[in-house]
Amino acid sequence: MSTIKVKTGTCLDCTDGKEKPIVSGRCQHHYWKYREEQSEFKRHKRAEMNAFLGKPEPVKKKPKPILKVSDKQMGRLAKYRKVRDEFMKQHPTCQAKLPGCTIKATDTHHAKGKIGDLLTDKRYFKALCRNCHRTVEESPEMAKEKGLSLNRLTTN
Repeated sequence: MSTIKVKTGTCLDCTDGKEKPIVSGRCQHHYWKYREEQSEFKRHKRAEMNAFLGKPEPVKKKPKPILKVSDKQMGRLAKYRKVRDEFMKQHPTCQAKLPGCTIKATDTHHAKGKIGDLLTDKRYFKALCRNCHRTVEESPEMAKEKGLSLNRLTTN
């Protein structure tokens, strides 16, 4: 609990004369109303001054959206798609064959991860069906035991 006491008193703008919590002499409602009026007043005065000085009104630029993927990453992903598609043509069946396997490979699992050059390193690709890929991602210990996932820090 806070030890700061709430200041109470009568609001400068209220007509009821009741004691209530106040900030800068105003109740919460009138405080924010006053702040809005002040900011509008300042904007208006600034526009008047700029017009008097002959300054053009600032043009509000539409904010540029932040790209979900950088141009550099887009290039890496384009290269990866080519390598992945070639790999999947060479390996049409699931390499894990875990319980619930559908045999047809649909996903590429990166045994050492996707960081840096590992993204396109075919040595660590595994062609998996969706069910096996989900199992591998949900059970990393089991995947390491079966050799489907490798520690990125070790050299193989």
